[in-house]
Amino acid sequence: MKRSLWISPGLAVLMVFSACGKKEASTDPYGLNKSEPAEIAMREGIIYLNNNKLDLAEQKLVEAVTLAPSMQHAWNALSLVYIYKRDFPKAIESLNKLLALNPYYYDAVNNLGIVHMEMGELSKAKEYFLTAANAKDNLNPESSYTNLVIIELRQDRLESALRYIDKGLSLNNRCEPLHNLRGVAMERSGRYVEALESFNKVYDLIKDRNADSISLFELAKVFKKYGDREKALNLLEKAIGLTSDSALKEEIMNLIKELGG
Repeated sequence: MKRSLWISPGLAVLMVFSACGKKEASTDPYGLNKSEPAEIAMREGIIYLNNNKLDLAEQKLVEAVTLAPSMQHAWNALSLVYIYKRDFPKAIESLNKLLALNPYYYDAVNNLGIVHMEMGELSKAKEYFLTAANAKDNLNPESSYTNLVIIELRQDRLESALRYIDKGLSLNNRCEPLHNLRGVAMERSGRYVEALESFNKVYDLIKDRNADSISLFELAKVFKKYGDREKALNLLEKAIGLTSDSALKEEIMNLIKELGG
């Protein structure tokens, strides 16, 4: 399911599941025959999840784990459904069932951190994120570092946030959310030249791929603020073709008009 990875200077923070992209699967492949009913139900559920049809996704994924209780990826997808529905007790239950099957499924550890973060239990969330970030066999620790940064910024702990940013970027220097968060932290510190450097890095990373429209729109607003009309228009023109949301399209078009595009 696509979710914006943008975190604004005002810190309207959003959840980061696998923000920086996966290097490879963190668990074994599905391992089931594509004709198996459980496999079919899981794939249908994931399609519904990706299209924001959460009730249908839940129905299919519950069917999948009922037919095949050891299907790890179905439990993971089901936990995401519950997180997006903000049904946190069911999300925790699903994630714990997944980790009972595979304690090394670090996306689930990260997602438990997200659940506790969304519940306002920041200390517990930080414990899960630190566990996932520092697991030697976790292939995507930068996602957990991104979430650690969000926790620190929520508490205005800028020095600690920058420390986690540096740790995450040392593992993956192409992690867009971490560069974005560096820009946010630098703005809060009044270091505007360094903030713009970070936002320019985000621009360079996303300009040649189909980033989500909200991220493009929010980054365009940053460049408008910094006086870079060309980059702002480039992002807005790309964003307009990537969304079917009429309200967002109207906002994008209004900003294009403001910029004289």
